[in-house]
Amino acid sequence: MPTTEPKPRGRRPTLLTQVVRHRTDPATGAQVGVTAGEQIIERRGLGLDDRASADSAGVSRETLHQWRLAGARARAIEAQGRRELTPSEVALRDFVDALERAEAEWEASRLAIIQRSAQGGYVTTKTMEKWMPDPADPTARKLVERTVTTETASPIWQAAAWQLERLRRDKYARRWEVTGEGGKPLIPEADQARGLADSLREYMLGVEDGKKTTAPKGRTKEGTA
Repeated sequence: MPTTEPKPRGRRPTLLTQVVRHRTDPATGAQVGVTAGEQIIERRGLGLDDRASADSAGVSRETLHQWRLAGARARAIEAQGRRELTPSEVALRDFVDALERAEAEWEASRLAIIQRSAQGGYVTTKTMEKWMPDPADPTARKLVERTVTTETASPIWQAAAWQLERLRRDKYARRWEVTGEGGKPLIPEADQARGLADSLREYMLGVEDGKKTTAPKGRTKEGTA
């Protein structure tokens, strides 16, 4: 019996393509609408997490999660050639593709900064200017000195160590010693057992004390009132 592919609800692409703000087109100066999907992609490209990105577009994080799942399903349907995608599925697939590209580009840009710092060798230029009042015009100033210096950055080993610790965790991640010398427990087994027995004894004494304090009032040792 053939199975029916789950299709996205109509509300999802409607929210996805809803205009949430306007921006000025630098080429034409015209006001261009930014949809919820485009807003989320932009914010993720800046490094914001899912919650903050969704909030900026006026949708919940759960809605964004459902869009991700629906877009992934649409890609799977297309890749396996099971059927033609609906317009809603096409919109969700394109959204997820663009979202993942933005996330990957942001990650690559952060790693590039770390890599650049680790390698060093890049040149920076600094310009220092000294201005003084113009004797001919008290309301104006004139430049009397300009100094331009260039510096070559030295490698920063901490940046390289950061990359190794996180990208090659099996070899370079920091490990904290939680055992004693030669791999022995920090607390000898005999001391552990003794401590456990003492704790259990104190607990049982506390239980007995509790029974005594909660005994019914008005009874004698013989159990008579």
